[in-house]
Amino acid sequence: MVLEFVKINMIKKNNKIVRRDLSCHRGRKKPVKVIDTSKDQTKRESSRCGCNAHVRINLRRVFEIFSEEWHVPRFVKQHNHELLLPHETHLLPCNRVITAEDEEKMLLHKEAGLSIDYSSYGARKKVEHSGLPFIEKDIRNLFMKVKKMIAHDDAMGLIESVKLAKEENIKFQYACTIDEDRRLEHLFWCHVQSFDWCHVQSFDWYHNYRDVVIFDTTYKVNAYNMPRVIFMGISNHENTILFRCALLHNETTSTFKWLMKTFVQALRKPPKTILNSPEEFEHNWPLTIEKYNLQNYKHVKGLYQSRHFWAPAYLRDYMDVAIKEI
Repeated sequence: MVLEFVKINMIKKNNKIVRRDLSCHRGRKKPVKVIDTSKDQTKRESSRCGCNAHVRINLRRVFEIFSEEWHVPRFVKQHNHELLLPHETHLLPCNRVITAEDEEKMLLHKEAGLSIDYSSYGARKKVEHSGLPFIEKDIRNLFMKVKKMIAHDDAMGLIESVKLAKEENIKFQYACTIDEDRRLEHLFWCHVQSFDWCHVQSFDWYHNYRDVVIFDTTYKVNAYNMPRVIFMGISNHENTILFRCALLHNETTSTFKWLMKTFVQALRKPPKTILNSPEEFEHNWPLTIEKYNLQNYKHVKGLYQSRHFWAPAYLRDYMDVAIKEI
């Protein structure tokens, strides 16, 4: 048998570790689990059972003439559960590890489109079940960590791209916000295909065709779940004109205030009319119905069925450049 301890806490003084607390991995009480009856949930029992086995180690000096030494002022070795066998301890949280070799292979397999999970990777390594020094959760955490690193690099690369476009064309405009952790939050710029004539033609087009600006929020269709916003208009030949684009971190009121203010500052004049996309309406309608529990109201169902007649009633005095959808 072995003692099942895992480090959970350490205390520093003057940037030096002076105390370590280690306790059983099954310590602490079971967490209170909120059950949502409307969703399928796995019925997995928590391994925590409030085990009080623990060790405290302090760094201290007994006498001034002696150097500092580690002492064990507290040691409770009694567990309130059966202990693991020696060949099972590699799956304890403190012992689980994905080696650099395994990490490299997993990322290569994932990039090649191969299925990467605990069972399939173990089969490729010809290792029996539970023979790997990590579990399924560790694989998911690895991919999540790499995804965040790539996202940060991509964001910095995007900022460098718009900075370079600004250097190449002084009239090119962009704006961005950085959060307190120095991460990209929002980005507003001219469309990449418009870099060479950004401030010339699109500026004139906006002032000629700003009677109606279509504001379209494409709902999180990119790899980073960032809403993409496009501002576009219609020319006198009924051709679509792209004015500006943006990537947003979220869809809060303050975010849209920043976006609209930036748009007007970039093009100097506000649009006369802004129309939202039908996709935005279709996305928000069921959320509103669910929020206010209106699923069984016939009147509300009738309103939705006649939604195509709403906008014309309020927009008769405004030009819509042949745009019929709400």
